[in-house]
Amino acid sequence: MTIEKNPTPPPERPADPFTAKDGAQLYSLFDKFQKDVLQQLSDLSNTLKGNQLDIIDLLSQVAAGLSSSRSGRLDAELKEAELEREAAEWNLRAIEEKLNIKREVKDKTLDTEQKIQTVASSTYASLEEKRRADREAKIEELKWNAIKAVVGALSVAGSFSIIAFLWWLFQQYINRGGQP
Repeated sequence: MTIEKNPTPPPERPADPFTAKDGAQLYSLFDKFQKDVLQQLSDLSNTLKGNQLDIIDLLSQVAAGLSSSRSGRLDAELKEAELEREAAEWNLRAIEEKLNIKREVKDKTLDTEQKIQTVASSTYASLEEKRRADREAKIEELKWNAIKAVVGALSVAGSFSIIAFLWWLFQQYINRGGQP
């Protein structure tokens, strides 16, 4: 038994392009990048005042993300959760205040509505009373006008009656021919 050699030579191992020197350069590049990011974030923290998320917490999150420390990430998550809880509590207080304001407005609206109904009913009652008084005044005026008309007609008729009676007497006197 003879062992035959493979006629094709084995492929050569490819040259590894990533050397230790490249790794050190990459590490220094990441280190410089991290320092640049931290510097930029600190500059931003100086310019952004009053922000709820503290930039220091962000820096610690970046540091925790770059490192493999699980406890650091958990601390950062705990701080973030605390900030979220504080924001939620603040939102809850704001919503409760709005709700209380709306309840007060509703109560005042009901009071105002009752006042308006009272004023409206009293105004309606006074309008009805005024209409009734106006109607009664017109009826009284019509009665007095009718009485005046009857009295005026009777006085005219009485005057004509007296004049007619006197005329009749005068005619009687003239027709007798002056005889006593």
